[in-house]
Amino acid sequence: MRKIAKMNGTRVLLDTENDVRLFNGHENIGPRQNRWLELYAHRLKSAGPIGDDDPINPDDYVFYLLHVSQWQGERTYIQEVTFEEAQEFASENYSDASDIEVAAFERYGLLDDSSLE
Repeated sequence: MRKIAKMNGTRVLLDTENDVRLFNGHENIGPRQNRWLELYAHRLKSAGPIGDDDPINPDDYVFYLLHVSQWQGERTYIQEVTFEEAQEFASENYSDASDIEVAAFERYGLLDDSSLE
């Protein structure tokens, strides 16, 4: 799915095919089999290239949620979120996240386990 969003006066193409999915809330049974959320990070072109081991600067990214519905009459859509909202989403979905997703939360600065008591 794609959406052109305006962020700080700049047009940005959000594209679930090319952006990094940080969390997939889909499940095969239960309430998340027909409706779920996915969290994505889109790297801004102005940020320049990045290597696999380079640190992530959250200012170089636009975070967004993909609201997925398979119900008739409902549509799937993209919602841009702030970095703080993405952090809150990561915290709220921590218990449902896989180890790979938790590592992605940490890499993108959305979750810092070292600050937990």
